[in-house]
Amino acid sequence: MKMKDSETIDEYYTKVRELVNQLKAYGEDIPEKRVVEKLLISVTEKYDPIVTTIEETKDITTLTVTELVGSLEAYEKRRSRREENSLENAFQSKLNMRSQNSNKKEENFKSTLGDKKKQNMRPCRICKKQTILRRIVIFGENHNAEIARDLDM
Repeated sequence: MKMKDSETIDEYYTKVRELVNQLKAYGEDIPEKRVVEKLLISVTEKYDPIVTTIEETKDITTLTVTELVGSLEAYEKRRSRREENSLENAFQSKLNMRSQNSNKKEENFKSTLGDKKKQNMRPCRICKKQTILRRIVIFGENHNAEIARDLDM
């Protein structure tokens, strides 16, 4: 039996414990040392660093299943916290990128709008002042152009 990538240590150990209990019910004697060795061999490769550490620093012949599972669970929790932090950082980075892209789009929109206004500027036929086509020009008695209001508002 091998551990699946989607399983936690607790879920996998529950399966192993049930199997060991069934074997004991059929009269087979399974020493704790054998269960420890099987657990170390059958966990997924993401546990390789902790398995190597346990094999090098602890005496496997005296290591209990409870101690082993505790060490593996502690490693699993530490790993999941790191993954959560990296996931949060990834979301924050994406949010920052969206914000920067939004600011760039706004700047591009403003500069494009400014360019269009400059393109729409034409001199008044009477007073020769630059005006935007959307403005209303009112003529006084002496034909001086006067800008009354801006229709863009």
